[in-house]
Amino acid sequence: MVQIRVLVLAASLSLVSAWVPSFRRSLAPSSTTARRMAIDYNDPIVGEEFNKVQPMAFEDVEQELREKGIPVPPTMNEMEIKLMLVEMRLRLSGKLAGQTEKKRPAKFSSKFEEAMWTKPMFKEFYDELKQKGDHNAQNVVAEYLNDKTLALQRYGKDYKAVIRRAEAALTAAPPVNSPTLKFSGFPANMGES
Repeated sequence: MVQIRVLVLAASLSLVSAWVPSFRRSLAPSSTTARRMAIDYNDPIVGEEFNKVQPMAFEDVEQELREKGIPVPPTMNEMEIKLMLVEMRLRLSGKLAGQTEKKRPAKFSSKFEEAMWTKPMFKEFYDELKQKGDHNAQNVVAEYLNDKTLALQRYGKDYKAVIRRAEAALTAAPPVNSPTLKFSGFPANMGES
């Protein structure tokens, strides 16, 4: 009888303790809800860009943001939209703190890394796989570059199309990025003197 009373008392205390806040929880440090600012307004680069944006008309600011594909919410005021334009310009130019341009390594750690830096068509193909979220194909392509025979043994049947596209991207000619075209010999023999 005494044991049943003890069990009932213990059960009721455990139920009550679920409803009563514990003392230990109230002593725990609370988490902060402070938001980090996207840009540092005390930075001279930000101030310089803001001085360029400040005299612009609201419509011009809105148009420049829309040209870059950034919709302007109707709930934002003119100052917030101008600050959004400042941030967009700084992000696109790479001038914000924490934005460092990746530098080409002097020595590559793998054939995959070398291909990512030296074959622009391969990088484009791999980034397309990454954009789709196809992690399996990404792993197959990376392994194919680092060890072709092993990758063909493991994935040759199931990922034949992916491997074929990777090989095509590796052997593709690099794109021409020259702003001018050079013709040689075209007008020389046209019959005109």
